[in-house]
Amino acid sequence: MEKAVIISRDISIILLVLEWLIIGAIPLFVLLKITQGLRRLLPQTRPFLQLAHERLRMVLGYVERAVLVLRKPFDWLESVQMRISRFLSRS
Repeated sequence: MEKAVIISRDISIILLVLEWLIIGAIPLFVLLKITQGLRRLLPQTRPFLQLAHERLRMVLGYVERAVLVLRKPFDWLESVQMRISRFLSRS
């Protein structure tokens, strides 16, 4: 009877270790497949990302030009205010 208990204990320990190995290997397998998929996807997405980057730089240029146009009246007002201040301080 004792020998049967010892054998069943050893078998259950082996089964628990196998379960632990399988459960530990599943996330590694999934991570490997995700990595392989991303490696295949990268060459296809690179041109799209470059195009998106070029478009964003173009939009940034438009925004910078618009800021310059919108800022001109305020720069003019500031220069007028400075001239008036200088004129009044001389008087």
